[in-house]
Amino acid sequence: MTEPGLAAYQVRQAVSNLLAAVTEPGQRVVVAVSGGADSLALAAAMNSLAAELSLFCTVVIVDHGLQPASADWSAFAARAARDLGAQAVCLAWRGPYP
Repeated sequence: MTEPGLAAYQVRQAVSNLLAAVTEPGQRVVVAVSGGADSLALAAAMNSLAAELSLFCTVVIVDHGLQPASADWSAFAARAARDLGAQAVCLAWRGPYP
């Protein structure tokens, strides 16, 4: 198995084990992603396994507005999640930070 294939398998196994331990059919799972390769791999695994386990998966992207192109990056992440077949929600946060 190639390294990327092995990594994807390991992510899928870890997500599968977690979902089996903490969910029941019919529940909603939410995964937050940044749009990077690792978080999109997590979203792909979560979405695929959710369907297999009769769960509902929502991918959430939060645009904190901390970088000039953050809105564009958040929109990219939402599109990427939708391309994986996931329901995706992009939220903008402009509130105070502790």
